[in-house]
Amino acid sequence: MNSTLNIAAVVIHYHPTEQDWENTYYLSQFVPVLVVDNSEQDGRQPNDSKATQVEINAPSDVSTYPIVIIENGMNRGVAKALNQGIGYWQSKNIDWCFLFDQDSKISPNFVQEMLSPILESQPQQMNNVAAWVPKYFATNLNGYGSAIQVSKWRIKRSSVCHIDGQEVKSNGLSVSYAITSGSLINMNVFDAIGIHDESLFIDFVDIEWGLRANAKGYGLRMNTDATLTHELGGEPIKWLGKRVVNHSPMRHYYYFRNVCHLLKMPHIPTVWKLTELYKLPIRFGFYALLGTQRKQHVKAMLSGLKDGLNNKTGKRNESTDHR
Repeated sequence: MNSTLNIAAVVIHYHPTEQDWENTYYLSQFVPVLVVDNSEQDGRQPNDSKATQVEINAPSDVSTYPIVIIENGMNRGVAKALNQGIGYWQSKNIDWCFLFDQDSKISPNFVQEMLSPILESQPQQMNNVAAWVPKYFATNLNGYGSAIQVSKWRIKRSSVCHIDGQEVKSNGLSVSYAITSGSLINMNVFDAIGIHDESLFIDFVDIEWGLRANAKGYGLRMNTDATLTHELGGEPIKWLGKRVVNHSPMRHYYYFRNVCHLLKMPHIPTVWKLTELYKLPIRFGFYALLGTQRKQHVKAMLSGLKDGLNNKTGKRNESTDHR
């Protein structure tokens, strides 16, 4: 049984609101926090690789850990920011590292609930675990995200609302990938899996990393006792009595571009590739016909497909050939 663990957290900021900072301050009551800020700053050039680092304390009467901030001064993408944060905590010999988006909210018991199955296990039982992830409730969609399991022949999406059984609670529910926010990364195996793919910049970063971990023999486990509150995308599209996730045209550019990249990756399961190929024209038609800013969405999706087929990567308009 693990008696002590060195834990910390990384929070990605991008032009954070006051509420986003409140989320970060609250988290610092439970774990040391590193903020990686991708907000653009005046005067910082796109090729300026210098990042500044400062340390602050939360403005609270409650005892908190100091918050370290890495200010990139430009948007370097989610994958780069995650790698910066994880690299920082690797240098501090952290055992497990939480990853959060700025708008995610946790309950007072979240950290302890996430740590519980690790603390109750033998260290060697975690040797093949890439990460523990919580179930999440998407407030804008008014529903829980599914537990996703990719096998050779199918992709299974299971409801997380009615999962019972002591074995699941003790060992976690096996999932192939999950959203990054709220995940608890096993730092002891991170190097074996590899860093997040910075060429993707933002979308599919979590899916690619999870499936790469699977291909290398590491699994992800969902802690069904822990719940993260999160917003998935922007204002949803209401269709046939349901709320369908919606993104900005810029995000749809990355979505369609990065699908093309994952289709070319050998470690991505064939069933996932075939499923995405089937869903791609359906998604295109849905957002082209039912979304807001339809013209912008169509233009962004077509641009993403073109750049993906032409092996363009990185930040949009700053893409380089994928070699």
